[in-house]
Amino acid sequence: MNRGVPIHSDHELEVLVQKARNLGMTVAVHVIGDAALAQTLDVLKKHPPVGEKKDRLIHLQITSQSLIEKMQGMPIVLDIQPQFTVSDFPWIQDAVPGPLLRVSYAWKTLLDHEIICAGGSDAPIEPPDPLLGIHAAVARRKQGERHSGYIPSEKLTVYEAISLYTSGSSQASGEAHMYGVIQPGFAADFTVLDQDPFQLHNIDELLNTNVVYTIVNGTTVYANKQEK
Repeated sequence: MNRGVPIHSDHELEVLVQKARNLGMTVAVHVIGDAALAQTLDVLKKHPPVGEKKDRLIHLQITSQSLIEKMQGMPIVLDIQPQFTVSDFPWIQDAVPGPLLRVSYAWKTLLDHEIICAGGSDAPIEPPDPLLGIHAAVARRKQGERHSGYIPSEKLTVYEAISLYTSGSSQASGEAHMYGVIQPGFAADFTVLDQDPFQLHNIDELLNTNVVYTIVNGTTVYANKQEK
């Protein structure tokens, strides 16, 4: 059994969460392992945020079925990094016991339990390119590898993977009322690609996709000069 190093005792964490609540704030907590997640959930259950606000839990790599069920209905957003799946699994399989491994990096299970998830890279730990994260969430293997993916039952659809980086991220920032989808009344933030990710025959083709334009609040802030 392997254990990480806790930064705060139960009491210390509770004091910090209470301080944030007294200031009307939410909290963001790194919870890589199941022990950290269990500790944090216990404190957040005792001291939930006010109103419609949501706390952010970061990483969620090692979980358990009971903890996943405990998170259901809680005012939280999970800030996950799909690229860690392909970076970590070659060695994590030897460090995590079988029952926990089956519900680790369990992005599909989390979404199936209707827990809001946002996608990120944890840059500079991983490259910030969201296409790499989308590929990792869908393939759960590196480009060119021929296996079916690390725990293939946890693969996301392309739609689910893209949603992590759009509507999911807007939930994590508390700005879902103005970002994350393309529709009237929302900020015109979007990216134009040179091929449709929903029409790819092989998900590895996504990594050969080029960004043509990036639009932020209706203004083109990037244009690929090589694209016609």
